[in-house]
Parts: sequence; C-alpha cells; structure tokens
Amino acid sequence: MNRVSQLSQRSIGGGRRSLRRLGLAGCLAALGCTTPSIKTAAPQTNDNRVGRPSRRRPHSLRLCTAVAAGAAIVASARSAAAQDDVQRALDSLERRLASQERQISAQSAVIEDQQWLLERQTRELTELRIRTDAPGPMRSGPGVQISRELTAGDIEPAELFVTPLSLPASATTIPAAATSAVALPNSASASSAPLRETSSNYGAAPTIHYDHGLLIASPRDNESSDESFPLKVNGRFQFRHTAFDSDGPNRDENQVELERVRLVFSGHAFTTDLSYFAQLDGDSDGQAQVDMLDYYLLYDIGHAELGWDSGRLAVKGGKYRMPFARARQDSGFMLQFVDRATGSDFFDINRSLGVSLIGRTPLGDQTIGWETAVFNGFRDDTFAPNRAGELDRNFGFATRVTTDFISPWGQDGEPDLSWHERPSVKLGAATAFTRVRRDDGLLEFSSVPALADSGLNPFVVDVLPAAVDEFSIVLAAVDANFKYRGFTVLSEYYVRELTEFSGAAVDDRFDHGFTLQAGYFLCREKLELVGRWSRVVGNSGSLGDTDHSSDDLAAGISWYLRGHDLKFVFDVSHFNGVPVTSPTLNVQAGDDGWLFRTQLQLLF
Repeated sequence: MNRVSQLSQRSIGGGRRSLRRLGLAGCLAALGCTTPSIKTAAPQTNDNRVGRPSRRRPHSLRLCTAVAAGAAIVASARSAAAQDDVQRALDSLERRLASQERQISAQSAVIEDQQWLLERQTRELTELRIRTDAPGPMRSGPGVQISRELTAGDIEPAELFVTPLSLPASATTIPAAATSAVALPNSASASSAPLRETSSNYGAAPTIHYDHGLLIASPRDNESSDESFPLKVNGRFQFRHTAFDSDGPNRDENQVELERVRLVFSGHAFTTDLSYFAQLDGDSDGQAQVDMLDYYLLYDIGHAELGWDSGRLAVKGGKYRMPFARARQDSGFMLQFVDRATGSDFFDINRSLGVSLIGRTPLGDQTIGWETAVFNGFRDDTFAPNRAGELDRNFGFATRVTTDFISPWGQDGEPDLSWHERPSVKLGAATAFTRVRRDDGLLEFSSVPALADSGLNPFVVDVLPAAVDEFSIVLAAVDANFKYRGFTVLSEYYVRELTEFSGAAVDDRFDHGFTLQAGYFLCREKLELVGRWSRVVGNSGSLGDTDHSSDDLAAGISWYLRGHDLKFVFDVSHFNGVPVTSPTLNVQAGDDGWLFRTQLQLLF
C-alpha cells in the first residue's frame, strides 16, 4: 500500500511540473514571445513498467492548453484597451489642433487690422512731415489730433502729441511700430523733436462691465495709472404706495407714487485722489421734473500733496448733504423703514452749496472721523443766489465727528446686513449754526420750521412779530448706535435754540427731541422687524406761551431680496401732530392719524 501511494505522489508531482512548464510556454506564445522548446520527461517511477507514459499526462496537457488559451484572451483584451486609449488620445489632439487653428485665424484677423491701421498712420505721418512748418494748431485727417507745446517765447513747437485712431473692437493692443518715436522736421532748424503719445492705450477699445454699477473704463484705467478716467453709472428707484387715515383736520390720502428716481454718475479724473459725484433726481412730488440733487468734487489733498494715507485729509466742494444728524448721513436707500422719522426731519439742515474739510485722525487706539463745512445756509438747496432775494448773505457752519468701537461699523446703513460677529458701537456728535435775515433772504428766513400742535403755524416766521428781521439758529445733536448679529439699535438726541432776535424783543426759543429705533433679523440678512419712536418738544410755535409736543410711533417689516439693491418694505406710523411738511415723508404739518406705506426699492 505504501508503495502505491509513493508512486501516485510522484506521478502527480511530475504532472504539476509539466503543467507549469507548458503553461508558461503557452502564455509566452500568446504574447508573441519566442521561447525554447520544453522537453517533458516521463515521470520516474520505481515499478517494472519503465518507459511507459504516465496515465495522468494527457490530463496535464489539456489543462495547460486551457491556461494558454486564457492567457491569449487576456492579452488580446489588453491590446484592444490599449488601442482604444490611443484612439481617444488622437481624438483629443485633433480637437486641440482645431481650437488652435481657430485662435490663429482670429489673431491673423487682428494682425491684419493692425497692419491696416499702421499703414494709414504712416501715410498721415508722412503728410505731417510736409506740413510741420505750418503755424498754429493743426489737425490732419479724421481721428488724429495734433497739439503743440510751445517754448517760453511761443516761437516754435517743441513736441507734437498724436492721438491714434480707435482700433476695431477685436484689437486690444497697438503694434510697437505704430507708437514709436518718429522724428519730424523743425521749422527753425534741422533738428527734430520726438513724437510721443499721451497714453499707451489710446485707441484701445474701452471695457464696459458691471461692478455695483455700470463701469466704463479704458484699459489704462485697469492699470496702476495716475491718468485714468473711469465712469460709473447707477440707477435708483423707489415705487411707493401711501395711505393716510386722518383723525384731524387734514385730509385722507391714498396714492401710488415714484419716490427718489435717480441717475448717478461718479468716478475720478486724472488721479484716484480726485473724484466726482453727480446725481439727477425726479419723483412724483416734483411733477416728474428732474433736477441736479447732488454734484461735488472730492480731492484727497493729504494723499496727493502730503503723502499721507488715503482719507486722512480731503477737501470737498459742491452741493451735497451737510454734516449734521446721523439720519441724514445715511442715504435714503439704506434705511430700515420706508423713510426717516419726522423728528429727525424737523432738526435737519439738509443739502446746501458749500465747501468741506473731511478727514480721519488717529487718537490712541481709536480713529476719529470728522467733517466741517461752510455753506450757504439751512434748507436752501433749491434757493437762488442772494441777489434774487431768496438766499441771504450769511453763511452756515456745521461740524460732525464720529468714531467706532470694538469693531468697524461697516457700510450697510441702518440694518446689520453684514451680521456683525463682534459688537459694533458708533458714537457721533454734531453742531451747526447760521443767522437768517428777512430783507435779503425772505425764503430762507421763512423756511425755519416751528413746533405747533395744530399745524396752523408750521414756520417760525408765522408767529414772530413783523418787526423781527433777523435771528440766529443754533443746533446740536448726539447719537449712539449698536449692531450685533442682526440686532440694531439707533438713537439720536437733538436740540435747537432760536436766539439773538433783532428788530423786536423776543425771548429765546428752545426745542429738543429724540429718535429711538431698533431692528432685528427674523431670518438672517433677509427678513427684518423694525420699530421706532420719535418725539419733539418745544416752544418755538407758541413764542414761549407753552410747550408743544409731537410723537411719531412706527413699526414695519423689511424683506431684503438682494440687500438694499432689491428690497420690499412695509411700515405703519401713528402721529399726534406732525411738526413739518414733507412730501418725501408723505406728511403735512398737523397730521394726526395713521399712515401706511409700502415700498419696492431697486438699485443697480
């Protein structure tokens, strides 16, 4: 039995060795490799049948043949996959070549346009060589403008400046040969001055794109250049419905109107230190008439002339909002309510023509922002100059200072759209002064509002003795404001004194008031609930006989679809004797009742 077992194990071992040899050979053959022949020896056995083949050999051969066939199939599959990879690579290369051919064709068209331009400029320069001796300013050919810089004696041109033609829209650069210096003959001598260009990008097409407004700029404006003239155009629009339910003598109201329909032009000229701003305004209150609401220049003299950081010292001149109350410093498009409170409007000095110094001054760990202005007077932005009898000869003066604590206040206006992760506190204080005269500025003299419950005497002039021809107005205001994680608190306190009456004996008059306002985002940066209380108390409408008061209680909800750029606001207010008449606020002096306003705002 042991003998048979040994013979069986030897036969199996020999078959396995043959299988490995034949399998390896078959695999190599399937892969196309040449291998030496493999001789298989008969398995050695110890029995008497020497030389007889093993009975297990045919099975081993069939197994080896199957393995070799499998290896051939695997090799064939791998070869097919490799061919697919090569085909895909060829297709990708063909696509890239086609794209490069298109790009080369487009560049060839640009080069042809530039060559045409160069040939035309060469012809024009040839004509200029002939006509250089002509005296006075010259112009040669459409699109080529010539100006001259003269010597001290204004005898002969020193240099000529050429503005090339505008390139086609597809051309973005000018060949170097087109802008190289060209020697021109001089009328006084054989020497010549080089021709130089005023801008390396003149002739290139301007870029027009949207960046918080329609921005039009030349390629030079996109570089770090002192000579740049970008122009930004913005549109502003408020569509409002107003309903007033009167509890007093004034009429009810129910109307749809356009409020603050404005077109804004802004940018800078020559240098980023010199900026400009112009704003056209039209609305239903003005019977759709358009006027220049704001227009001013701002020059950062500290940065341009003294080398200071930008914003340290600037001068501003034109027509704009004078520095005083916080509510007026925030744009009418960046409010939480439909519009401002009646109390802030009562103490407001509004817009005027004037000049301001503006700056930021470091003070320890804080930075104090400030503005001081000299201007024509209070509430006189629509008045004609003093010779027309509307505006007197006395200037107005105003100063406002502000500072931020803990974290920067930001540029969101009243709501906390930026969602301050750290608390932000902003403090402000302001004062203003002017003196009004009856004889040479009747409209300005008559525009000072008075506080009267009935609304029958909305202006101080209505209760003053006729002999009074001049008096002074002194204003002061302080404000404290807070923002944190969508929660906003705004507070202001105002005082006004009418003093130094001339022409009749009248005691000083004193009015004061406050506005307290709060808001919270129910849905972060989208849905805000707001509330407000504004109150004015004083004796300006009664000449000191008694104090009158006026309250403005309001609540509302604001839905910011795209921040201030697109928002929907609804508010409701209750008055018990409005102290001012303001079409913008939709109120009249003496209003007593409920005011409902709904407004859609669009900025672009």
